[in-house]
Order: sequence, then C-alpha cells, then structure tokens
Amino acid sequence: MEKNAACSILRLNGKIRKYTKIKMSFPNDASVIKSVFLALREITRKWTMPIRNWNLVVNQFINIFGERCKI
Repeated sequence: MEKNAACSILRLNGKIRKYTKIKMSFPNDASVIKSVFLALREITRKWTMPIRNWNLVVNQFINIFGERCKI
C-alpha cells in the first residue's frame, strides 16, 4: 500500500474512533455499521478539499470488503 494512502486511512480511522470510542460495546453488527456511517457523515461535512489518492483508498476498501463496500 502506498504511504500516502496508508496515512489517509489511518487519519480517517482515528477520526472514526473519536466518534465511536465513547461506546465500548455494541449490541449487534447493525449498530456498529450505523455508528460508523454517522461518524463518516459528520467527518465528511468538515472536508473542504478532496482526499489525495482517494481512488487508491476506494480500491483498497473494495479489495478488503468486497461486495460489502458499495461506493
């Protein structure tokens, strides 16, 4: 994985953790997905410029998550 893509993913992961760390356990998978979705929605509202190498990041998501990744 390219260094810039890895850094982008790590930064995004850190921001998602900021929103989800309050809740230590989730009752089911659906609640985790909803929590991450809401965190991503809040995070993307603050973006003012496009993410560098976003296509590479999306391809990594598709490789890792397969059909579950609907981007």
